[in-house]
Amino acid sequence: MVAESHRDAGRRGPRRLRRALGPDLPIIVSLDLHGNISQQLADNCNAAVAYRTQPARRSARVRQRAAALMAWTLRGEIRPRMVLVKPPVIVNIMVHDTSRPPLKR
Repeated sequence: MVAESHRDAGRRGPRRLRRALGPDLPIIVSLDLHGNISQQLADNCNAAVAYRTQPARRSARVRQRAAALMAWTLRGEIRPRMVLVKPPVIVNIMVHDTSRPPLKR
């Protein structure tokens, strides 16, 4: 998320949303493959659904997955929790296209 008024709106937004909604209402976010997930975002959200392609396509599928997670969560069928793991991997921007190797695989 980008906002001219905040250095890191991606952290601030979920934190403010969590404060406003309280600890019991689930928050599920969608992210593209450029998302830099912070510990603060993970602490304030129950789940994240990510695009699986770059450039981002099939936004309807991402919304459907997020909506399904929300429905299952609200019905008490699942209790998603965010855990942040950052493996030491850097992928050069020149090969971010998921329709070609090495990311196609």
